[in-house]
Amino acid sequence: ANMENNLDTIESGNVALEKVLGDFYVGFEKELKKATVNLNKGDIELPVEETDIVCDLCGSKMIVKSGRFGKFVACPNYPKCKNIKPYGEDKLTEVTCDKCGEKMYEREGQYGKYLVCPKCNATKNVDIEMGVCPECGKPTIKKMSKKYNKPFYVCADYPNCKFYSWEVPSGEKCSVCGSYMIKKVRKDVCSNKECPSKAKKKNDESKS
Repeated sequence: ANMENNLDTIESGNVALEKVLGDFYVGFEKELKKATVNLNKGDIELPVEETDIVCDLCGSKMIVKSGRFGKFVACPNYPKCKNIKPYGEDKLTEVTCDKCGEKMYEREGQYGKYLVCPKCNATKNVDIEMGVCPECGKPTIKKMSKKYNKPFYVCADYPNCKFYSWEVPSGEKCSVCGSYMIKKVRKDVCSNKECPSKAKKKNDESKS
């Protein structure tokens, strides 16, 4: 707030810019050096956020922590008590963790919903049905490609049916070339880039 007032006096021409910045940096430099030392030592502590959730192992009020998969609540008596629980609106599911057998919670992440284990932090994708497989007629499941960081769609009956697509399949076949159709905002289009119907459309657009 003081700096803002000083900048106003600089603008009005009453105070020189060099003097204001010089006076400011004398105190700021000390605080900056102190913060750098504490950061390197790991002495900076964030304020503890206490919750109303009571630890069912030792009775203490649990606190909010941040981990690899977001926030969670933990017992403040760690490492004597290692009890942790999901934080926020996580929904308990009937899906069990493949690693420890604990029931998993459903959580909303950057790329949609996923499951996380409250005990060992293992994660699992949530199968979201989108589109229809043009090969067998069963639903396709939305998956996330770790390599390309984009969604793709695979038949729910995999590996019996190995169909997959980078676009949402409509379940229909193209009447011109027989390739599968993909869903678009206005209308379904053929997935085949070399389909004669697309070449005809380009010719019509060029004539117009």
